[in-house]
Amino acid sequence: IRDVSEIVAAEDQLRHAALHDPLTGLPNRTLLTDRLGGALTRAQRLGQDVAVLYCDLDGFKRVNDANGHAAGDLLLCETADRLRSLLRPQDTVARVGGDEFVIVLEADDENAPGSGTAHRRATPGSGAESSRTLGIDVARRVVAALAEPVLIDGVEHVISTSVGLAYAGAPGSTRTAEDVLRDADAAMYRAKAAGKDRFEVFENGLRTDVAERGRVERLLRRAVHVPRPQGVPSPRLTVADGARLDVAYQPVYGGAEGRLEGFEALARLTDEAGRPVPPELFIAVAEDTGLIRPLGHEVLRQACRQLAAWRHRHAHADHLTVAVNLSARQAQHPALADEVMAVLAEEGLPADRLVLELTETVLLQAGRSTITTFHKLREAGIGIAIDDFGTGYASLRYLAELPVSAVKIDRSFTAGLPHDPTCATIVRAVAGLARDLDLQCTVEGVETTQQLQALPPGASVQGDLLGRPGTVAAGSAAIETGSARAWPARSVLH
Repeated sequence: IRDVSEIVAAEDQLRHAALHDPLTGLPNRTLLTDRLGGALTRAQRLGQDVAVLYCDLDGFKRVNDANGHAAGDLLLCETADRLRSLLRPQDTVARVGGDEFVIVLEADDENAPGSGTAHRRATPGSGAESSRTLGIDVARRVVAALAEPVLIDGVEHVISTSVGLAYAGAPGSTRTAEDVLRDADAAMYRAKAAGKDRFEVFENGLRTDVAERGRVERLLRRAVHVPRPQGVPSPRLTVADGARLDVAYQPVYGGAEGRLEGFEALARLTDEAGRPVPPELFIAVAEDTGLIRPLGHEVLRQACRQLAAWRHRHAHADHLTVAVNLSARQAQHPALADEVMAVLAEEGLPADRLVLELTETVLLQAGRSTITTFHKLREAGIGIAIDDFGTGYASLRYLAELPVSAVKIDRSFTAGLPHDPTCATIVRAVAGLARDLDLQCTVEGVETTQQLQALPPGASVQGDLLGRPGTVAAGSAAIETGSARAWPARSVLH
């Protein structure tokens, strides 16, 4: 006889470590999948549903980057504790990724151990009804609980969570644990797209959406190519397997006679059959998958190359500029300034002919290092424009903090012209502010002559009335024409 207690304890510790997250102590994906599979088997046998909640923290990266990984770890542990407090002993909450958590709820059972100890029992009825009521109830509680401030090192941090809710387990169902997790994940992404800090319930149509997003991701991935020259490689995007990335150019006009001032470069993706992929779809997929940076870099490269070619071909094109949108990932990358300057040098375009456009959403995520990068770019002569001006949260503060050279008035204000007095007042006020700060002002989304005539003097104009986003050939034609045909005959706009 010998004492094997230490061996048994060590084996238990190894098993626990293999199935649990070391930071929060919650089950990991392996244990979650096993438990969810068992729950689905029981639910199918009993005619019940299982509710699965996929939770992703909104704003975790901001806290982690600004305060360090130790603060991020404390936030994750606090999140785990709050989720535990909402659930019954028979429920499962697991950490499945950096800031992603999954909750599994089986139908409330009066005979289940500890039933109702953490929250009220669901409304009596069938197992399916009980499970669905329980899932929505817990989803609401999760969103509310994680919106409460978290105190870390004496500082309050406020984040939120996006939750996707999916059900499975009906008799005869062949849905696996991975299937249900995929559905809940898709619903979570819909919650994020709808504004975050909320929950969404999975619908069958979302499965089609997921398949389409997967197809678009494959198109983008087939087009991505990262070369390996000497030194630091720069991201590149090329045409491959029929998937094609092009750049469309929308003209910008201004001055008393509607003179062509430049173009905005806009990404366009087509699939193997030559069918266009909606920009809002492939841009969102690129952002979610991390492909937005190489995508943005290629648009920058193509735009700079094209404007350099136009300058070489047209004697009266030296004054033209090209504006390129920057994503948050591009803006926050420490090598941004070096990459932009390298593209300008490679394509032979003067720095003062390039404008980088930043949305207020990007600016809200900008830390001190990002702001320093913007100053470096501006000192090189590159323009910095705030796109969709007036639709965010802190426009005026960024006008003071950033080396901004231009603002673009959002099309949502233009749409109200000329009949909506509020929109008219906002457009005049922003244009006046830009003039007083010596900033270029461009009004976006001009689609009618009435809107054009209602604009304040001095503002540049961009919109379908004067020119839709077009091909290189269309851009060349605009340069040859030199001014907008739809520009009013009067000498100034009022």
